[in-house]
Amino acid sequence: MALADSLVSEIQDLLDAGHSKSKTADILGLNHKQVIRVMDKYSLEIYTPFDSDYLPEAKQEIDEFYAEDLLEKLCDIAFDDLRVNISECLEEEFESVGGYINQKYGSIFKYLDKNGKSALSECIYASCGNCGVEYNLTKYQRKNGRLYGLVLSECNKCRSERIKYYYQTNPDAFKRVQHTRRARPNSLPHDITLDELRISKEAFNNSCVLTGSTNTQLDHVIPIAIGHGGSTYGNMVPLRPDLNHSKNDSNIFEWFEANRQRFELPQERFDNLIDWLASAKAMTVEDYRDYVYWCHANPRNIDESEAI
Repeated sequence: MALADSLVSEIQDLLDAGHSKSKTADILGLNHKQVIRVMDKYSLEIYTPFDSDYLPEAKQEIDEFYAEDLLEKLCDIAFDDLRVNISECLEEEFESVGGYINQKYGSIFKYLDKNGKSALSECIYASCGNCGVEYNLTKYQRKNGRLYGLVLSECNKCRSERIKYYYQTNPDAFKRVQHTRRARPNSLPHDITLDELRISKEAFNNSCVLTGSTNTQLDHVIPIAIGHGGSTYGNMVPLRPDLNHSKNDSNIFEWFEANRQRFELPQERFDNLIDWLASAKAMTVEDYRDYVYWCHANPRNIDESEAI
């Protein structure tokens, strides 16, 4: 029973740290169905920060034409002023428009994409429910079912800090992650799930992370050729084919500096990409940069064990 209690506690701890069911199973070396059975049996819950911005869709009722007019107004202000706070603009209709967005489009990014206004996602801002700082919509985690398809209660920076704090205060959990990696067969990990792949692509509007082009290929940020990274969540992003070929097995930081003028790549898009990659790996931007440089400074054959 003690062992069972320990396993239940470990699963709940990882869920509380923000990991998905499949990622929790991967860390503990379990089949994801085992995790689901434990969750059902012991009524475990996936961590969900308090969301004042989320209400059941049934309570979000608004006339379609009125909702579309409000969204058009929001986009017009974003285009003219290059900055608009979504809740301040929509005021008392903030929640009802969010419910409409969920029902009609699935997320505000899909609304913008369908109406040819994807670029405005960087001009529409929301205040983080945790730290109170205003960030544009690209700085929030996407999640189906949440108002506007976003976790507005917690910006990516707060989420990264929460996960980092969890591992700092739970060293055994971090060790489990490392041991799981070392226990893999003598090849790079290739455990990205379809859901994680979908999330990775939707995080950038299913378009190139550096240009917004819809013509993309999946790029391994840390190249497989140097014997690190692998096909894992947080290491695969959509990139325009010519950029993917140009980057090849280069250090992404060095490649960007050498080629941003040649390809006319915006610095802001690159910074957003690095923020997302660091958050996906539960690292700070500085730690992630150091990690990338370490991988390139220590290349190895992929048949060696102890992949990082």
